[in-house]
Parts: sequence; structure tokens; C-alpha cells
Amino acid sequence: MTGPVRLTLAPTPEPVPRVHADRTTYQKWINEHCSSHAVRRGRLDDYDRFVERWPSLPDWFNAPLRQRLVDRTGSSAPRRGTPRPR
Repeated sequence: MTGPVRLTLAPTPEPVPRVHADRTTYQKWINEHCSSHAVRRGRLDDYDRFVERWPSLPDWFNAPLRQRLVDRTGSSAPRRGTPRPR
């Protein structure tokens, strides 16, 4: 018969800073995953607006979910297939 099993806690992981991907890295990812030029342009425009609105990702993560789900104009995000205001 074996003795009692001793359990140890896993070490606490180092927190990873939450920061935006730089625009070049994001653009490279978009170029690899989006085939349409219009879609790529739209994603970069969305990225630019998001970074402008939320320069600090910790602020975005700490904001109420309702606030994070509201689009740039202050109204709910449009349904699929409807044009977004620019």
C-alpha cells in the first residue's frame, strides 16, 4: 500500500499584458485570411476605429459588456446584411 498523495498547487502564471496587435501584424493576418480587397479594407478600417475608440485594451475588458457591444454611433450593432454607418 502506498502512502498519502501530496498535491501541490501549480505555480501562478505570469499575467500577459493585454495590448493591441500592431497594425502591420493585423494587416498581414488579414491578407492571409481574407480574399476580397473590399473585406480587407473594411477590416482595417474597423481595426483603426477600434484602436482609436479603445486605445487601452484593459479599459475595454473592464468596460461593461453592454458598452462593449454598442457600436461607434452609440446604437446597437446592425443586423447581418444591413449596411453599417460610416
